[in-house]
Amino acid sequence: MTESSPNICPTLTTLHTKFTEEVAQYKATLALFEREGTTALRDSLIAQKENLLRTKATINAVLNPLGYDIDTPLPKWESPEEITKRLKEIGSPAVLDESFGEKGIVSIDITPELREQLKDWLTARATYEAADNGSPSYIWDALKDYSYEPPTTTSLDVVVLNHGATTPQDRDTMVSHMDSLGYRPLTLAELIALGVLKPELNKRSEILNTYKPHTLVGYSRTPYLRWSGDNRALNVSFASDGWGGPSRFLFTRK
Repeated sequence: MTESSPNICPTLTTLHTKFTEEVAQYKATLALFEREGTTALRDSLIAQKENLLRTKATINAVLNPLGYDIDTPLPKWESPEEITKRLKEIGSPAVLDESFGEKGIVSIDITPELREQLKDWLTARATYEAADNGSPSYIWDALKDYSYEPPTTTSLDVVVLNHGATTPQDRDTMVSHMDSLGYRPLTLAELIALGVLKPELNKRSEILNTYKPHTLVGYSRTPYLRWSGDNRALNVSFASDGWGGPSRFLFTRK
């Protein structure tokens, strides 16, 4: 909370104290995870971060109309350096693309309002189309038949990997490697959330893939975001094709 924030009510003060304590606990668990790296600690960090974001949202719901908010940033619980180290340890040729976000990690907060807008394919499509009034959008119509699940988390740390040119086997191996490190490809809803919250990433030359193949119009295809020259595109690639160097692969914590 900013130093000039008023003491609105005892309940809010109690919530802020709770938030401060949760941040301290999160940092302590983060430090322990960086030393030991166990699955139990990883799961604990995920749960703690969800609690933090819920508390923060509760406080900001009161403070925002008054022109205040909590400005305490949450520390990332796995640094880019740690991810790079672990990728090397398992022999993966993929590397973080440090031109995205914070050394290859893009953080987004999915608010309750946005989750409502992404509750189904029709509302998600409309939200994506309206995300940037300065540039038109293109969405492949058959994506309506892709497996769609609304987002369930309040925040995402999106890891952006560069693998260079890939075959289907390369991509399957990369997904397996990331799975062993506790990561999964983004869902379609999470990919759309990224395009809505970070439309500037949708205007880059790279192709931002989820690599979650699904049969559409008789072929295995997987969604991506890209700039097609005059619009923000939400389209698909053939999963059986070789892909070129501009492809980037998006993962987040399981």
